[in-house]
Amino acid sequence: MSGPVEGRTHARMVRVSMLALLLQGALFMVLRVVFGDAGRPAEDGSSLSPLQLFGLPFVTLLGLLAAVAVSAVVVLPAVLGGEGLARTVGGCPIGWQLTLAGAAGALLVPFAGWWAWPVGTAVLAVAVVLTRPARRGWFVRLLYWGTLAVLGALALGGVGLSTGVIAA
Repeated sequence: MSGPVEGRTHARMVRVSMLALLLQGALFMVLRVVFGDAGRPAEDGSSLSPLQLFGLPFVTLLGLLAAVAVSAVVVLPAVLGGEGLARTVGGCPIGWQLTLAGAAGALLVPFAGWWAWPVGTAVLAVAVVLTRPARRGWFVRLLYWGTLAVLGALALGGVGLSTGVIAA
């Protein structure tokens, strides 16, 4: 009897983790467009070509595939491993889960440099913290608040650009 319930719970945890990673990626893209170089026109005056605009949905699909992979390979084992370590060694499960997320974030150092470790750890820690209570059905609440955060950042950036607080 516990098999199907546990399977649904693990699937729910992967969905919440995926959604958390996708919303973090969307928020990063919005902030990068508003505050970074992506929001400024190119020096040669060129803009996006229609072919580049056509490829944007495929970039989103690649982001979805990456979120599935990271959720299944990193976030879910960190959540379950932290709970297992808390049972066997003792201590708070969230502490073990955040330690495992930090260790997974440290694996990015050889690939992207030292700046990637705190960024990767923060992204994985948020996904782990949101995935941990996912057994109680957090999916819709996370979708609502995450989408609200992304739209809020976009709206504040637009207001900042239109009022001149953020230099374009």
